Amino acid sequence: MTEAKELKTIIVGFGFSCIPLLHELDRTGEAYLIISDDDPASVWATLEKSGRLDFDLVSSYYTSFYSFDLVKDPKTDFYPIAKDFYAMHLSYYRKYKDKILSAHVSNVENYDGFSIVNTEAGSSYKATNVVFSVGFKRAVLKPLTSFDYNITNKTIVFDTIGDSTNMMISKLIAGNNKIICISNGFVCLDKVFLCGNQTVTLDQFEYHNLGLIRKEVYRDTIWASPYALKLQYLSGWRYKLALIMGKLLFPNVFFYKYAETLPHTECDPKRFYNGEPFPNGIIAIKHWPIDVFASLFGNKLEESMKKGYLLNDISLWIDLGLVEIWKKNATTINKQNKTIQFNGKELSYDYFVEGGIETPRLPPVTIHRNHEETKSYEYIPKENYFGTIPKKLSNLFIIGNTRPTTGGLANITEMQCLLVHKMISNTSFKSKIYGSINERITEYNSRYYLNDKIGKADHLTHYGFFTEEVARVLGIDIRFKDCKNYKDFSKWLFFPNDTFKYRQQGEYKIDGCDKLVEFIDKNHDRWLPLKLYAVTLRLYHLILLIMAGRLYLNGFITLPIVPILWVLQLRLRHVIISLTLYAQSPVQNSNTYRYFRAWLVTFFAASISFISPSLFVPVILTEVGLTYLVRLFKPELAKNGFNDLRVKHAYMPFLKQYLYTYRKLFATQPITPAPESLSKMKTEEMA
Repeated sequence: MTEAKELKTIIVGFGFSCIPLLHELDRTGEAYLIISDDDPASVWATLEKSGRLDFDLVSSYYTSFYSFDLVKDPKTDFYPIAKDFYAMHLSYYRKYKDKILSAHVSNVENYDGFSIVNTEAGSSYKATNVVFSVGFKRAVLKPLTSFDYNITNKTIVFDTIGDSTNMMISKLIAGNNKIICISNGFVCLDKVFLCGNQTVTLDQFEYHNLGLIRKEVYRDTIWASPYALKLQYLSGWRYKLALIMGKLLFPNVFFYKYAETLPHTECDPKRFYNGEPFPNGIIAIKHWPIDVFASLFGNKLEESMKKGYLLNDISLWIDLGLVEIWKKNATTINKQNKTIQFNGKELSYDYFVEGGIETPRLPPVTIHRNHEETKSYEYIPKENYFGTIPKKLSNLFIIGNTRPTTGGLANITEMQCLLVHKMISNTSFKSKIYGSINERITEYNSRYYLNDKIGKADHLTHYGFFTEEVARVLGIDIRFKDCKNYKDFSKWLFFPNDTFKYRQQGEYKIDGCDKLVEFIDKNHDRWLPLKLYAVTLRLYHLILLIMAGRLYLNGFITLPIVPILWVLQLRLRHVIISLTLYAQSPVQNSNTYRYFRAWLVTFFAASISFISPSLFVPVILTEVGLTYLVRLFKPELAKNGFNDLRVKHAYMPFLKQYLYTYRKLFATQPITPAPESLSKMKTEEMA
């Protein structure tokens, strides 16, 4: 072994992900060395150099910035633009640049209790702890920085689907281009909701702790009529029944109308029903729904588009025929002849955009153990505790390679950094984790993965459940017994699990986080829309239970039939949930209707309890009838939670205005004739 300089901690790679770790190491006086390539060579730096920081983020302000920055500037939640986000990166680069050793790490040798970090220049360093903060590499980065968005009347094939692809599509959609995405499925989610008079981001309306208490309650509400998100895990009669009910009650909801676009994941049914409510590995695209985009930016369209706010409503693009989704496992690609085939259809293309999976940019790591053959390390998310602590390595940690399905990377990396800091600074904590790491990983995987196979999207996790899990291990979680009053209880249950929620007190307290939480809580009406939404949905199930009890008390059924009816209700959840969600849809979009619905359902429950169980039938008929009338005469109030195509089609005149504005601002050549791909639009709407 060559002689090496000895250090306690080395951080390989300087970027956004390691900032919270540096913050904590400085706070506790821990020595460290940062070794990184010249200049901030991140994806963001690459985009900046190519002049492509012209978009808004898919994660909101509260989930994109770290706790210690948010407390300095508490704002109403919004989606930041890339330039502002990268400016924050540069501010930290300037702060830490004098502590960065500019060198390329060629390989790392991992031994029991320490590692040797070797650089390309020939220097070696021995460190007790090594932290990788190197980010991802992915083929799609090259087209992101160089693709010509001014091309027109071409056929473009994307061998991928995701937020990056959707950003590129948003810039190509106005050029009369035919766009094909080859994918095995995805979920598309609205970035923003109009909730009464408020605009709220998806990330802040997920009330994760309700899911950790009762996963079925969470699935019934957050996966709402959008209950179709479950379709990717159902099979057989359950899938067919859910699809039939969805198409019957929600014919204009994207998930049901285009169910073939959803991924169908191989699933262990026992894990699905016993695991946590939102499994890892979901590929989601978050987009601006056209109705919300028009409401927020319609009066300042040019100004907003110049900043980077572009319409990227992928569900609408598919419905209008602007984008086609071809199943990857059924598509044949001939790059030599520039053709693709799917379902007997052959198509020639002009451009092919490689996607590829996200791969950590880790330097080569070799594992050295006494009396064992030297092995090369391969990063597999399911073999790492929280994607951070590899069970096969000693004192080597990985941050920034666990990504969010919803929410933002900042929430996940900040919690990973706190975990790594405690592993570095607390030897008893480290011993506890390593002493049971295999059992910990097995337990986590059984709750958050639906099978044991290695998948391409295993590094994707739902941020609010991830932060809670890490907080529990760190001992900074908030529990029911910690609630001193109703306000505390409300925040614990309904406030989203943003990292700053756990930094109000305790070991990793940040001054001002309690005020930030109070500001956000008050700014969201103490989550009243969510409370009424969840309560009224559960009241439907209570009504069924009350009806069964009244039938027994009135002598219509015998006692053994009561549990049979309840079990039958559980077995027919697909039907009942679909019916109740059909009636629930107006609740979230109208302040007046929200209160009216809560009182109405409470009245129904009381009527069945004290008058007659026979009222159950007129109750359901009243609910369905009222909802039908609202949808008929006030469709904007009865918008489904995600991707209601009926509402979107009312904005075709705005789409024409948007496309005209985009071409005026960005197109370098005229586009004639008018896009044939818009042929699905009604003539009168485009007139």
